[in-house]
Amino acid sequence: MDKAIDSSDCAGYKAKGEWAKPTLHERATSLDAEVVSALVEIVGEQYVQTTPQHLEENSRVTIPKNTLCSAVVYPGSVAEIQAIFKLAAHSKFNIWCFSRGNNWGYGTKNALEGGAVILILERMNRILEVNEDLAYAVVEPGVTQQQLNEYLQKNNSRLWTDCTDSTPYGSVLGNAIERGYGYTPYGDHFAHLCGMEVVLPNGELIRTGGILSNSNTWNTHKWGHGPYVEGLFSQSNFGIVVKAGIWLMPKPELFNVVTFDLTDEANLPILIDRLRELALEGIFKSHLHMVNDFQMLSVVSRYPYELLEGNTYLSARSMQTLRHKYGIAPWSLVGAIYGSSAQLNLKKSSLKKHLSDLGKLEFFDRQKVSVVENFTKIYKKNGSQFSQI
Repeated sequence: MDKAIDSSDCAGYKAKGEWAKPTLHERATSLDAEVVSALVEIVGEQYVQTTPQHLEENSRVTIPKNTLCSAVVYPGSVAEIQAIFKLAAHSKFNIWCFSRGNNWGYGTKNALEGGAVILILERMNRILEVNEDLAYAVVEPGVTQQQLNEYLQKNNSRLWTDCTDSTPYGSVLGNAIERGYGYTPYGDHFAHLCGMEVVLPNGELIRTGGILSNSNTWNTHKWGHGPYVEGLFSQSNFGIVVKAGIWLMPKPELFNVVTFDLTDEANLPILIDRLRELALEGIFKSHLHMVNDFQMLSVVSRYPYELLEGNTYLSARSMQTLRHKYGIAPWSLVGAIYGSSAQLNLKKSSLKKHLSDLGKLEFFDRQKVSVVENFTKIYKKNGSQFSQI
């Protein structure tokens, strides 16, 4: 699981608004040589990093967090994690664990406490099962979004894996455990986990939901028998999820990407009300991603310091100038509709009825998406900026 950074704890912030650069002495900490030797014995010398360079690289983030880890360890199995936990209990050091540390937008591979040992589970990257009939996969925490997607494509699967708006090199489980979200009707990633194996702080391995022997419903029936405890391991430090089932979406017959640009920001409350009705009616079953002009500007351009006019924020006039320059709306959203040709036509009619008077509504089928992708590749190859497309 990828731990989220507590951005409220900014010890390096100066009153004048400058970030204080901590000295290495303020952050430095080290493990006893005996503990390091024990870690090496558990996972192997090549999987224990304690050099200043490695520690600094794994303690650097984009916020002023002044902690420095004491070691970075890459376990390759459940047994190794259990042994590390038992060593931590005996030697009294703290552990912070990350699936891969690439769950961008949710957190980083940085411990909140100085001197902690960081565990990165990227070596545990097996896709253990893909069940085509029951539409689920069982994966370890090191499996990436790209890895699972490529596996499904290579095996001509009838199933989709939901993506995130982060990197394809992020962990499937790491994002789900942090309650990340995606784009399809399966976009609530934690809600689509089913059946976990978890290492508890005392080193014990538990299995949620599948207590009965020879059960074939461990990854299909969430509740199983007894208390439902999987929520305890989401955004928490109660254990390390080392295996989990995740539901996969059967490929629809057709789908269209839907984009909408709101013309007048004053109509935002009306738009929200109409989107609610579309969701309740089942027109939109995907997760809608809605962003304002400021967020879109951060995607297509560098921060326009020259337009600050002595302020710490952009004026309404500057924002209007930038919106016009880049063709950006005050608010934009993207979603998708799925189904047969007849179903898509009905959904398009409903969307046009609800949204066309508020702004620009567009639909992109697979062919149009391919054209945009190829167009983008050409411009990137020629060194052009995304904003010029």
